Amino acid sequence: MVDLTKPVCIFLPGQLSELQPTGVLPEVDIPVTVEGFAERVPPTKCEPTPKPGVVLYRKFVLEHLGGGDSGICRGCGGQPAKSEHNEGRAWDWTVDANNPADVARVEQLFDWLFKPGPNGEPEANFRRAGLRYIIWDGRIRSSRTREWRPYSGASRHRDHVHTTFSWPGALAQTSFYQWLTGAPPGLPTEPPPLVQGITVAQIAVAMAIGGAAGWLGADLFTRARPE
Repeated sequence: MVDLTKPVCIFLPGQLSELQPTGVLPEVDIPVTVEGFAERVPPTKCEPTPKPGVVLYRKFVLEHLGGGDSGICRGCGGQPAKSEHNEGRAWDWTVDANNPADVARVEQLFDWLFKPGPNGEPEANFRRAGLRYIIWDGRIRSSRTREWRPYSGASRHRDHVHTTFSWPGALAQTSFYQWLTGAPPGLPTEPPPLVQGITVAQIAVAMAIGGAAGWLGADLFTRARPE
């Protein structure tokens, strides 16, 4: 069974084949005030290593809902960072908008993210996870707009859900990760190293053979910034 705690850029389909998702998303039961909506911080540096919060969020979603992994990080090719993928703080969850089962699991995640907290806090789990914006099936929802709006980027994101994290979320410093790990606030913020030999070069090979076919289209969103 694959160890989803490993901070790798991408898990290939064969590595996820033995997962048995629970199909249920648990309640976040923690006596910590829900954080405010995350502010936008555009990417500024090329640091394509998976950040710990993104790794934990990916693990949570895959273990509970299944789906595939289209990757967290992407190299910059010697250019300035244009995407949060370049900083290891975005994740593409492989799901198919033409597949009713995938659509159902996406809607289940969105219901969980955007439902009110126990005291009526809007979009409580979205805020607790430190998420910044989500793109799926021609729509985008951000912490600024707080509603679904049409997305005009080059990719409609019909083969994956793109999720961008704030820095506190990416570094596992918000209450969702405290609840998830049972750790106190302020987890280590050093980006973890890549392990298991899955590098940016290997990701390119995976894309070439179709292991992460949606990722090429996924990252075309950087040509048209969402906000």
